[in-house]
Amino acid sequence: MFARKKYVAFQEPETFNRWLEFKLEGDNVIIDIAIDKTENNDKSFITEPYNEFRYVEPTNFSVKFSQFKNEVISTANRFITELESINPELLKTKMVAELLNKLKS
Repeated sequence: MFARKKYVAFQEPETFNRWLEFKLEGDNVIIDIAIDKTENNDKSFITEPYNEFRYVEPTNFSVKFSQFKNEVISTANRFITELESINPELLKTKMVAELLNKLKS
């Protein structure tokens, strides 16, 4: 996620204008929940700070990057295992293949 950028935000699935925002600051990841004030952002993923966010309390939740990275990797691996138990053919899709490649690197 932070290989090239120090900021990412993505729209929460199945929500209208609620976003999860992640900022890398030193050894910490700062996580915020934000609402798009304009309700006009047609993107689902952004890599530059967006000035039209209104933040939901509490703000600036901080976690060590190493802990965050380990949790993301662990969750992705559990997802792959569950996906394989549901339908092994899904592991052959482009999206899952890309995820598997990222997990290996």
